[in-house]
Amino acid sequence: ITITTAGTTTLRVKTTDGTNTVYSSNYVIKIDKTKPTAGTMTMKLGSSSGSTYTSGTWTNQSVYIALNNGSDETGGSGHSSTTYSISAATQSNQTAAQTLTAAGKYTITITTKDIAGNSSTRTQYVYIDKTKPTAGTLTMKLDSSTGSSYLNNTWTNHSVYISLNNGSDETNGSGHSSTTYSISGSATQSNQTAAQTLL
Repeated sequence: ITITTAGTTTLRVKTTDGTNTVYSSNYVIKIDKTKPTAGTMTMKLGSSSGSTYTSGTWTNQSVYIALNNGSDETGGSGHSSTTYSISAATQSNQTAAQTLTAAGKYTITITTKDIAGNSSTRTQYVYIDKTKPTAGTLTMKLDSSTGSSYLNNTWTNHSVYISLNNGSDETNGSGHSSTTYSISGSATQSNQTAAQTLL
């Protein structure tokens, strides 16, 4: 016969010669075909006492990571090991907590194995960008968008048309989010994006 059912199966061999009967010792077969539940990473901003970092979101802070063991099902073979690997940092089979400080995109793969040899993985991500973007600029023209250029910080007797040029983020950074401008003085405005003419 072939034993296929998961769990513990006990077999015993019976031998008789017609007059006498003997039994063998027990043969115990243990089968666990169910994958364990993969472990997870606790992730905090800055340090172990920082606020929670959400996997796959951009931050300008370092990220502390600590491994939580996976688990095996009730009645299964039991948890054997939980480790993690980090692609960007070229680390494998790690268990100790650490803080990721360098900018970049990290893929963390957590692997949990049970005693029977089944395994499961879980993937979490850390994205760090500590580089400031390049600030946007203003295009400034005399009277209208087709006028001649206005020279910054000089007096003029014309109205001045202004339009916003977006800033930019570095290659492989978190990406441009927003560029706005504010005006102080006689026409106080904040968080503007639209072109306008200052009369």
